[in-house]
Amino acid sequence: MSQVSTYALMAYSMALIDSKEKELVEQMTVNAYYYSQTALETLAQGNLAAALPLFDQAVNYVNAIPDFIANVSGGINEYNFRVFGDYNFTNIQQYVNTTAIRTAWGVPVNMSYSISSALVGQALGRWDQIVSCIDDVAFVLNYMPVLLYNGQDDMLINTAGTLEWIGKMQWPGNSEFYNAQHQNWVLNDGKTPAGYAQSARNLTFVLVYKSGHLVPMDQIDVSVEMIRRFVEGANNWTNNTTPNSNYGSHPKSKRSSKLLKNFEIPSKEYLEKVYLNKSMNADKVIISSDL
Repeated sequence: MSQVSTYALMAYSMALIDSKEKELVEQMTVNAYYYSQTALETLAQGNLAAALPLFDQAVNYVNAIPDFIANVSGGINEYNFRVFGDYNFTNIQQYVNTTAIRTAWGVPVNMSYSISSALVGQALGRWDQIVSCIDDVAFVLNYMPVLLYNGQDDMLINTAGTLEWIGKMQWPGNSEFYNAQHQNWVLNDGKTPAGYAQSARNLTFVLVYKSGHLVPMDQIDVSVEMIRRFVEGANNWTNNTTPNSNYGSHPKSKRSSKLLKNFEIPSKEYLEKVYLNKSMNADKVIISSDL
């Protein structure tokens, strides 16, 4: 919900909406907060049946705000306000549905891949959009380095909203991160700006220029370089970093590799058991900042 609170100001500052439309967005934001808080309070009282329709009302307002902004601004893409119309996902859908890929992944013949599902969206929307995961991120920060990245042109998960929830996160490095100076990120040619990085303790936040919600789709080469620097433990994003030849040699990296191969998500219990000493060298977590 931290993202929702910034929609009106962000859209207004980018000249996507005018003053009157900004007031309408602000009213929808108030409504979204009212229903979300009421839903969470009702759920905390153990009344799931009464909470569900409140969650649905909150989700309706949360979804209505970016739809409204996109409509009045002439049809901008909610994932990238510098783009008009929708992204074309035809290639990935065709690729995943090919016989060779379906066979390799063991997909049953009666199932096919689609870019999105209204049924899945409805099932997850109540929790994914309303219930915060901030505490979970704070927990992981106690055990391993985390990269949070944001596309500069993302309207849906805009940078202001991301920095807002990062600032609210309760973790030992909160004030240290707040006071950390961001580094202007320059690519390996020494002259091309790619964004900026800001870090403290186990948290690294990276803003990626000329990209929206789908950073790897908008800036694939920059995305690869971002991940390379993070994995290799870069602490100076203003210059090219030398590859770390020792990466992967630490015993803990073998455990994380096993998780990745099996597509497993480590539970809190797993982290508490394996990483009791809280000293991390190789294990990393990379998160697109949609929380």
